[in-house]
Amino acid sequence: MPERLTTLHKSTDLLGGSPVSEDLLTIVDWITREGFTDVTDVTGSFLVGVAGPRSDIDLVC
Repeated sequence: MPERLTTLHKSTDLLGGSPVSEDLLTIVDWITREGFTDVTDVTGSFLVGVAGPRSDIDLVC
């Protein structure tokens, strides 16, 4: 899994607990379960660690 998604998957406290971060965790769990870990990553505010409750999820596939 690309580096940032791996970090977020292993350290969920970095997500902040907002509804959008819970959505990202659900997506990351699905990516992991389905085996798409080598072709998917996250960018935007989650990449740089500044995501908040109004952030969106920017995936790179």
